[in-house]
Amino acid sequence: MLENGLYDEVKEMYEEFKKIEQRDGPGSVDLERGVWQVIGFKQFLPWLKGEVDSPAGGIDSMKQATRKYATRQTKWIHKKLLPMCQADYAVGDREAALLDATDLSKWNQNVFSRGVQICQDFMNATPGTIPNYSVPLAPAGLEELLKARSAEKAFNSDKWKHHVCEICTRLDSEPCISIGEEAWKTHLNSKRHRLAGRKLQKQEAFEHWKRKQSENPQSNSDLSPNTPKEANVAADEQSEKKQKI
Repeated sequence: MLENGLYDEVKEMYEEFKKIEQRDGPGSVDLERGVWQVIGFKQFLPWLKGEVDSPAGGIDSMKQATRKYATRQTKWIHKKLLPMCQADYAVGDREAALLDATDLSKWNQNVFSRGVQICQDFMNATPGTIPNYSVPLAPAGLEELLKARSAEKAFNSDKWKHHVCEICTRLDSEPCISIGEEAWKTHLNSKRHRLAGRKLQKQEAFEHWKRKQSENPQSNSDLSPNTPKEANVAADEQSEKKQKI
């Protein structure tokens, strides 16, 4: 990467970085979003800013970040992508293949040609049937890498289902969202959710009491000033019964 012009690339990015910070102020560039989060820029930023004399530290940081990214990517493939491809979808609906790019001198043979052939075989297959691949989906000796880690970690859509709570809100006033059945159950049993539910029930009981007053104006004088409190007590009792159930 260094021989192919990495320094020139990060310096070019740094010029754009400086323009944005000069226009919008220091710290205006979010290094965790967009193109700025690319591995190789923020690792060299101290050197580009002149805070250190040598880019050696940036090289080491870039190598470490690349290894961590590769590890996360491999875990995602095994835990999410492969189980999803092997789940109960229509036969031949989706497939995963492995291409060996470790030897760049054999890129056309091991990656380009094999990848194109696998895609052509997949597209030419009759819908609802298993494609007849003319090349193996994985190179010899690497077949195990196409197997999911375990059945326990197989893809389960319920684990990623989004549940929206209509009575609880976040700090930005947006509805509270729980991802997965376990997180949703935890939220429903939380003190925050129970208090929000009781508050809503009290509000509904009070609105019901107000409607009763407007519908029976002649009997308003007979109503006790404690009626809203009584409605709240009734709402509390109703909430406790629901919790017990």
